[in-house]
Amino acid sequence: QTQLEKSVEQLQQEVGSLKRKYRDLSSRKRSNQSPWRVVAEVFSLFESSFKSPWRMATAQDIKTEAETRQILAILERSFTHDAAMGNLVGVDALLEQLQYFSQYFGKPHLNLQRIEAVAPGVMAANSTLSVTVSVLALRYIFPHLMKHRYDDYDSEHQHGSLYQRLLGKRLEFGITMTFLLDTESCRVVRLETKIDLVMGLLRPLGNLIDVSSVLEHAHITSECIVTGGSDFGQH
Repeated sequence: QTQLEKSVEQLQQEVGSLKRKYRDLSSRKRSNQSPWRVVAEVFSLFESSFKSPWRMATAQDIKTEAETRQILAILERSFTHDAAMGNLVGVDALLEQLQYFSQYFGKPHLNLQRIEAVAPGVMAANSTLSVTVSVLALRYIFPHLMKHRYDDYDSEHQHGSLYQRLLGKRLEFGITMTFLLDTESCRVVRLETKIDLVMGLLRPLGNLIDVSSVLEHAHITSECIVTGGSDFGQH
């Protein structure tokens, strides 16, 4: 490696370090919004993002969408750049999760029911998420149900029956969100989400055995994180 190459590499590292410091400082600036306003705006953002033109776009195209850039700007205004959700970190990761729900489920709708202040810097919200189970949802979130999708119902082909019973169904899940805010910037540093998958599936399926079969290998967690979305925009 020549001296010039080493110098270029060092400069690139320094530029990267400066960019990270700038993002950190920018995200810590006070947002001039109350915690109530931040939570309400986040919910409004989530709901509007479900209506964005992501369904047929590739991951690359999404980054250039004007509406997506606006959504990203609001996320950056409400969240610190290193905000966490479960084991995910960063605004881009949160945006990606919104993309998964928008693409995989039919007509997702988030209905905010209540916001309350739990403690200084801690806000809690209750809501319901309504979605229609599409072929994409079954393929990427419940792929274990795909293998027997053409099978008729019998005790040996329970998964086939579950696929047919879920396809096209409108599901409603209870969701609780806890927003941990930075007291100086009034931006969200951590979002803790819990989704009641069991009750949402129990209504259409009717028994806990079938619910357990659906959730056993599902690519969605109780923290409302889609884990099977690595092929986003590639199908």
